[in-house]
Amino acid sequence: AHVFMHEYDWSIKKMHKYILMSSAYRMSSKSNDAYLAIDPQNDNFWRFNMQRLPAEDIRDSILKVTGKLMTNYGGASVYPKISQEVLEGQSRVTWNVSKKNDPRHQYRRTVYTYTKRSLVLPFIEGMDGPTTDTSCAVRFVTTQPTQSLTMLNSEFLRQASKDFVANVKDKGLKSNKEQIKYIWNQVTGRHASDKTIQEGLSFFEEFMKSSASHDLALQQYCLIALNLNEFIYLD
Repeated sequence: AHVFMHEYDWSIKKMHKYILMSSAYRMSSKSNDAYLAIDPQNDNFWRFNMQRLPAEDIRDSILKVTGKLMTNYGGASVYPKISQEVLEGQSRVTWNVSKKNDPRHQYRRTVYTYTKRSLVLPFIEGMDGPTTDTSCAVRFVTTQPTQSLTMLNSEFLRQASKDFVANVKDKGLKSNKEQIKYIWNQVTGRHASDKTIQEGLSFFEEFMKSSASHDLALQQYCLIALNLNEFIYLD
């Protein structure tokens, strides 16, 4: 407060820079056994509290790594596909799935999707998207079993894993090792360690013992990668 008033003369721009460049703001969530023993709840902010991405960011990130995200600005909004089971619960079905000349229109950023007061995208709702029935002053983050089921079994994630496979193939990657490296880099933003590569190769070997095709094994590996905590949590 003293710096803001007296040194920066109430300049919000300077204050933002001061905060964003501080060591406190730039801390990672990496733990420290000594500090953890003293302050396990992080009341003194000795590290960054790990936080999950907002629902919209998770959806956009999934579309991005699978190569489907449509990033153009402005233009028409979109009614994404919603399962018929969900639509049947509506008194009046007025969810007209957008049909544009460009099939990628379905993959617009979440900010461009329609939201009805009585019908929120199931994926967004399940990942703690804001309620539309009341004002939402604060967005809370929960951890519940239905979220894991959504990330593993929903039609959106099943399709995303298939799109991820197509993305991998478009890169011309032939060997399992090359595919694992690419998938890991896309999802985590870093290179896969030797241990990670070996675990991936073991997964392919074990999965295909049941006569499953390589494409199915690759799809399952992509689905696993999209479920990594490192993908949906900020550290």
